[in-house]
Amino acid sequence: MDRLEIDCEDGARLAVDVEGRGHDVLLVSGLGGTSAFWSGVGERLSRHHRVIRFDQRGIGRSTRGAVECTIAQLARDCISILDALDVARSAVVGHSAGGLIAQTLCLDAGARVTATVLGATWGRRERYIDALFGSRLALLEADATQYAVNSALLSYSPSWLAQHWLVVEAAEAAAPIGEPAARVVAERIAALRAFDRDDELPRLRHPTLVVGAADDVIAPFFMQEYLATRIVHAALEQLPGGGHFFPVAHAEDYATLLSRWLQNHAGT
Repeated sequence: MDRLEIDCEDGARLAVDVEGRGHDVLLVSGLGGTSAFWSGVGERLSRHHRVIRFDQRGIGRSTRGAVECTIAQLARDCISILDALDVARSAVVGHSAGGLIAQTLCLDAGARVTATVLGATWGRRERYIDALFGSRLALLEADATQYAVNSALLSYSPSWLAQHWLVVEAAEAAAPIGEPAARVVAERIAALRAFDRDDELPRLRHPTLVVGAADDVIAPFFMQEYLATRIVHAALEQLPGGGHFFPVAHAEDYATLLSRWLQNHAGT
């Protein structure tokens, strides 16, 4: 794996991981914003593709920079990464809030995208999302440690967590304690709550796969069903389980699904 640092015009420095060979695939994580989210999927995809994943601005090894952190800015960061790597066009896999970023890339810089996978995400303002993340924001402001624990409890199925409780302990240890860390999370929550490009989705023409899990309580499957109806010829796939973080809980199964689909569409 190659580990790179890419400088943005506003002073942010993005930490990027690149592995494998083949068609380029950019992996975009959700609210947590980490490259590590994709570790299991990325390792498997890299057997057939060149996989690009990164820590988003203000997260992990990447610095915050000076500009407002919006979904549009996070999409521009993706373009900065592709430019720095001399990638003219790439497939994009976005998960949760990363799916919002992937949609924005397709709508605002469609010439840079070959195919798109949208996992556990949404395309319009949803009352459920607004209420859920409003509640999570209030918890963040009251107790960052409990916010982190609650995030883990919501993101996985109870049966999986019972066998992998270290995930909860790791989330607690990495809680966004302190004003700078909490502010980064809060502004990202504000960005995803404000996202709505529903009216524009019918003009997308990229090959698109929409994926969700039947037991996801953060982005319930009805949101994936609706999103798939708004994108021309989008394919829809329901996973039987895995919770919101099915790319972690079922990394091998999800990577297999992605690899098969991308081999047919990522080079178009």
